[in-house]
Amino acid sequence: MKEKIEKFVHHLRVKGHERVTFMIIPHGEAHIISLQISKFTIIFAVFIILLVITVSIFSTELQKRMEVEVNQVYDNDKSVYYKKEQYLEKLEKMTAYQVMLKKNLVNLIEMADMVYPDTPVFLTSESLMKKADSQMDSESLQFRKYMEGLITRINNKELDKLQLDSAMIDEYTQSSSNIPFSYSSEVVDYRKLNLDVQQIVNVLSVLQSFIAEREEVQKNLPYYWPIAGGHFTSFYGPRFSPFGYNTEFHLGVDIADATGTPIYAAASGEVVMAGVSSGYGKRVIIKHRFGYSTLYGHMNSMNVGVGEHVYKGELIGRVGETGRATGPHLHFEVRIEGKTIDPLPYLTAN
Repeated sequence: MKEKIEKFVHHLRVKGHERVTFMIIPHGEAHIISLQISKFTIIFAVFIILLVITVSIFSTELQKRMEVEVNQVYDNDKSVYYKKEQYLEKLEKMTAYQVMLKKNLVNLIEMADMVYPDTPVFLTSESLMKKADSQMDSESLQFRKYMEGLITRINNKELDKLQLDSAMIDEYTQSSSNIPFSYSSEVVDYRKLNLDVQQIVNVLSVLQSFIAEREEVQKNLPYYWPIAGGHFTSFYGPRFSPFGYNTEFHLGVDIADATGTPIYAAASGEVVMAGVSSGYGKRVIIKHRFGYSTLYGHMNSMNVGVGEHVYKGELIGRVGETGRATGPHLHFEVRIEGKTIDPLPYLTAN
């Protein structure tokens, strides 16, 4: 076998060193040009030519594919750039809307006397930026601690390194663990915007609680016209007695209207008295929160009884002239801790 291979190699060498003569015969009397080239040289030249042709074809196809991919990348980059421009435009509009919203919230809070004078309601832009930077530094520190613990566990063979990104682990191991994260300006702006939105939400929550509490107070204070119509015939304070020429202190206001006109509770509360009194006639007393109570006198009929809970605006009786009265009307009193006060500011507050 070895001899056959050696004979074959020898045969190739002999054939390869054989020369082929090329003759160039010009017209006229010029000398004939003769070129002798070995078969190896011819084969090598043909191989080089074929290789060049093949590489050229491959390069052309590769260039066409690259042009397609480059165009796709360009289109994607253009799309990303366009989306980024849209995002920045929306961010600018949102920021302007936030500024307007914060001004309105500040006005509402100041009107409600919920802050001390010269006390800022919202953090300044610089304060928000510092807070955002502090948050990102904290996240960077947490990540470094996590990576250091992870590398320690890998070194202790507690984890399989092949299941992780070894390139990232090696790069982090070789680099300094004191190098912080690098955030883009968009990320910083987003963090700042997020913090700003959070403080707006907090202020809105406080305002919502304030409005809810105020609404609850309004339900339990007698800021309500207690009769379906009517007009004042007598006010709180000293007056001439309608039954004589002497003066007396009138403990409430009189609102005149036709007999049977509906009477409503001026505030939510519990009925503590519902019956007949010599001076008030048929009268109802409702106890409200915050020490308030209201009295409704000279009623023609009563629709509630002692112990019942009534709501602001609920029907409790009808106008009459029972008791010591000169005509059909409602005698209405407002009391705090049992002492009468002028009802007029409450009836005209709306």
